[in-house]
Amino acid sequence: MLKTLNNWRYSACAALIAGGVLLSGAARAEDLGTLADFRLLDQTGFSHQAHRYVDLKALVIMAVPMRDDALEENVAAFRELAARLGAGDVHFFMMAPSPEPGKPGELSGGLPVLLDDAQVIMPTLGLDHAYECVVAETVNWNILYRGNLLSVDGAPGLEQALLGLSDGTMGPTAVAPSGRDLQFAPAPEHVDYEKDIAPILAQRCVTCHSDGNAGPFAMSSHKKVQGWSSMMAETIRNGRMPPWNADPAYGHFANDNSLSVTEKRALLAWLDAGAPKDETEADPLPALQPKAAAEWKLGTPDYIVRLPEPQLVPADGLQDYRYYEVPLPKEAARWLRGAEVRPTAPGVVHHVLAFLSEPGRGVDLEGEYVASYVPGHVPGFFPENTGKPLPEGSSILFQLHYTPNGRETVDESELGLFFYDSPPEHELFLGSAINRDFTVPPQDPDHVVTADFRAKHDILVYTLSPHMHYRGSRMYYEAQYPDGRSEVLLSVPNYDFNWQHTYALKEPKVLPKGTTVRVVGAFDNSVRNPLNPDPTQTLHWGDQSIEEMFIGSMLYRNLDEG
Repeated sequence: MLKTLNNWRYSACAALIAGGVLLSGAARAEDLGTLADFRLLDQTGFSHQAHRYVDLKALVIMAVPMRDDALEENVAAFRELAARLGAGDVHFFMMAPSPEPGKPGELSGGLPVLLDDAQVIMPTLGLDHAYECVVAETVNWNILYRGNLLSVDGAPGLEQALLGLSDGTMGPTAVAPSGRDLQFAPAPEHVDYEKDIAPILAQRCVTCHSDGNAGPFAMSSHKKVQGWSSMMAETIRNGRMPPWNADPAYGHFANDNSLSVTEKRALLAWLDAGAPKDETEADPLPALQPKAAAEWKLGTPDYIVRLPEPQLVPADGLQDYRYYEVPLPKEAARWLRGAEVRPTAPGVVHHVLAFLSEPGRGVDLEGEYVASYVPGHVPGFFPENTGKPLPEGSSILFQLHYTPNGRETVDESELGLFFYDSPPEHELFLGSAINRDFTVPPQDPDHVVTADFRAKHDILVYTLSPHMHYRGSRMYYEAQYPDGRSEVLLSVPNYDFNWQHTYALKEPKVLPKGTTVRVVGAFDNSVRNPLNPDPTQTLHWGDQSIEEMFIGSMLYRNLDEG
């Protein structure tokens, strides 16, 4: 056990000043560089982002090949070292250049094997030899050791480095790698801005990164993109951009906005090269800009439902939910084919939900809503030949939640309704798996919660929508069929409150009557969660974002409508 591990980042520096023993030659922490942030999935589908492990003292990463004669022996040695020297203060990872866990996953003994599917993280970290290791402290993310798992020719291996860094007898140290070269796919060459890069940006990024929309800068020209190239590369590697959080191992989604491996490799190669553009190349981006946020995304509505009064949002302070019920006129008693919420001040609108309040039935705040605006939501029409009826005498109940941004602001959100000329064949329903009875303890990095939805009919599911607040970290939907089979419909290993996606199934899923959709998720109420307002608080269900919710929603239609 590393008894003095709490002080090792300081003792390493002290050893340098005092002329400490550097077995492979003098090196300074800055000479070894820093550990760049990244996010990868492991062999179990769990998400790991390097710079979130701030509660630990160090991260240890070892590069492993997918197959090798010495793989079993070296993984066993690494596993033993992690068990003996980790002591809860050091996190040990393996990293493999593959989208599949393969043999390293089988041998890992429960240690995470991070899967660098696009092979863009390992080269960035300089891990390009089998069983090469890096050790990084978690204050400034300085790399303190870069070398081999085992001692070679008297140079320190990983165990000696960890012990030496811990007791101050060794400072930051680099050892030449002795393992064989890992085989990476060749880096993209001759990446062309006009033909290769601009189409990726237009498809994956420009929807938000345009004037008046959610992105903090507009990708309106090559020059503008080039100015943000370093930040763009960083956010791609750490998984923040583009915002899409589903694990590609489960399900196929019509609105998938993730970068393919080919797109990621091309875009990072171009960004790392300084985002070049030949003077003779045209710049397609100015012509590829989407509609401004002030315009309706779905076109001109057939009817617009407006709030009874403008909403004044103060510069700061916690805002309670606001509710307004607006009666619909007789001519709106029709079948909806789609609806869109359009905020006029998106910078302060956390969400708007528009519920249908029917005469004699009222409104179900956990059931039928007509439309929503939440971060990351892209409006769309209902699935073909499905709709929602608006009975005569109905009202729209608006639920509005504002988050002040430092300036007093006025919002006048509207709801646009789009009607069918004649009724569709199928009615669309909202089903939800909800758990209101949970308690999340303070400082818990992975508190698991579950909820169930049981199909009372044969149903056809179109979309899946996870919802939690700031501490939400992951969620998946598993269909448990009446015949005993089970299937994961969606896994979101990196839930992000800022991007509450609705995942539209590319092929709608038939669930037989009696199927249980079990929704399993977890809350990160620890300091590892950068969105956590206060990791010392015990959490329960509540409306405010600083409280928590646990909802797994889905849009579906009944297949046995009679």
